[in-house]
This record gives sequence, structure tokens and C-alpha cells, in this order.
Amino acid sequence: MYLNVKQSEKGSINIAEGVVAGILKEQINRFILKSVKDFDIRVFISSDRSIYITINMFLSKTEDAITLSESAIIASVNKSVKTLTNLTPKNVAFAYIKK
Repeated sequence: MYLNVKQSEKGSINIAEGVVAGILKEQINRFILKSVKDFDIRVFISSDRSIYITINMFLSKTEDAITLSESAIIASVNKSVKTLTNLTPKNVAFAYIKK
């Protein structure tokens, strides 16, 4: 897949945040455990060329604890975003929500 990322004359990035989120969702899916029922990725690209990512993980109500390698997920996200946009995310945050 080829993804064209353009920068405006002020240096801001013109790319659909939903496109980045969709690509990251495919990348992160391999790290997700059975205890995670679903997950959602929110991407915000600010005008100062910063990328902020929140990964919402929806857990089953019966799950008391999960073991998840956040560092492996962050490394994968950073690598993917760097490949897509040539930028490194400023912040990758996780939210665990029981459903």
C-alpha cells in the first residue's frame, strides 16, 4: 500500500486521522488477547506536527486482570507511524474499560 502524506507550507500534516487509526488497528490486532473484547484507536494530529494516540481496550466484565505488553504495542505503533508520516508520536496512551 502506498500512502501519500503531504505537509502544508506551514509544516502541518494533511492526512486523514481515520486512515492512520485504521492502519494502526491492523498492526495492533496481533497483540490483543482474548480477554480484550474490542479496541478502538483515536488519533489526533495537531498543527505543530505532533501525533497523539489513545488506544481504548474494552475488557469483559469478568476479567479481573490482563497481561499485556504495552511496550511492545508502543514500539509497533511508533514504527508504523514513523513509516507512514516520518514522525514519532508524542504520546501513546492506553485506556482499559470494562464492558
